[in-house]
Amino acid sequence: MIVLAITFRAGELHAQPWDQSAKGGVSRTRGISWPPSPWTVLRAIVLAFETTGETDRETLMRACDRMASAPRFVLPPTVTGHPRHAPLHASTDVAELVLDADRSTTHRDARAFIIWDDVRLSTQEALLLERLLSGITRLAGDSAPCVLTLLDHAPDADSAMADVRLASIFGGDTPGPKVRRLGIDGNVRGRGLIAALSQGAADGTSRARLPRGSAWLDYRFRKTSGAIASRASAPRPKRASRAACFATALRDRRPMSGYP
Repeated sequence: MIVLAITFRAGELHAQPWDQSAKGGVSRTRGISWPPSPWTVLRAIVLAFETTGETDRETLMRACDRMASAPRFVLPPTVTGHPRHAPLHASTDVAELVLDADRSTTHRDARAFIIWDDVRLSTQEALLLERLLSGITRLAGDSAPCVLTLLDHAPDADSAMADVRLASIFGGDTPGPKVRRLGIDGNVRGRGLIAALSQGAADGTSRARLPRGSAWLDYRFRKTSGAIASRASAPRPKRASRAACFATALRDRRPMSGYP
């Protein structure tokens, strides 16, 4: 079993879907990218390899091949928001993490888990992966700060958290919502997978089409309690003062160093 824990240290997540533009905010038709796409997570690992000075590309290739299969997710309660909203700290009784196609905030240290149940890493692969995860501070260049850690066991069951798996596993009788996330094409492995995950804008990739080597995966939430709730379902936050709004604007504009 491979378990990656993602800790959102600032309680923020830039959850822009791959095929959506950046400044559209949240809407029922546009949606947001939650849970994080397996493609995004593996791409962050490969880019960390390029920036941390690691040289064992063969071990990286084997580890990525093992994690190219579709994982499942265990997710904290969430609620949608937008940076133009007042601070949503009053909503923490409902959600641990606030999501948006741009950026939003809530309380710190919300955790999500990505789990590959039937996959095992060798000792060499696990050590390399741990070093690479320690070099990741963001899942993407414009994403919020996060910390990724490798665990040896899945989290304990929690009634407030959502279990998200491939829709084909659950079947059509599961009442939870269905979401589409970017994953790895089943025919792309080895050097071709590393090359695909390393591609960027310079390779002609645009949000109008899928990245080379990727494929859409259909996931389904097992239960609705941990699914994405609308902001209207959260307690209405107190109106922020003019000074608080100005401080929030300055914080969001301040450049942050970190993983590109």
